[in-house]
Amino acid sequence: LLVYAMTLFITIFYCVVSFYSYGVDHARQKELSDAEESAEETGLNEMSNSANIDEDERVHVEKAIERWIQQGGHLKNGVNMAQVVREIGVPRYQLTQWLRTTEWELFNPWLAHLRMEEAKKLLEEHPDWSNDTIAERCGFSSRSYFQTVFKKSTGLSPTEFSQRRP
Repeated sequence: LLVYAMTLFITIFYCVVSFYSYGVDHARQKELSDAEESAEETGLNEMSNSANIDEDERVHVEKAIERWIQQGGHLKNGVNMAQVVREIGVPRYQLTQWLRTTEWELFNPWLAHLRMEEAKKLLEEHPDWSNDTIAERCGFSSRSYFQTVFKKSTGLSPTEFSQRRP
């Protein structure tokens, strides 16, 4: 019985230490990736301050973005700037420069705007669809986040928006 108790204690101790070590390691990796992104952003900001996007680059980026939107890339859940850059085939600094020429200026507000436009369209076309369905089709991570962003953007809840339409 003593051997069994010691074995159980050692096993539990090992599991606790393993979970703790994983958590600490995961937190360190997150900090490193955040630091790398911050350093990359700083580098991009310095690069962007020294060079503006020229007309040819702007047209190239706009065409690439237009193709990406037509393919529904903005409606995928979990989209980030690195993924968009890979999918549209332009350097990150060019996308950043292009965004600065728009009214949204940054990636996340621009992506939210694209998704909101799609959500409005779907609410008009399908007023009977649930908010869960609309949120999922427009790439929002959850219904509650969709409702929050929608209300902030339009001043109305999705239900109020679809009910006010004839």
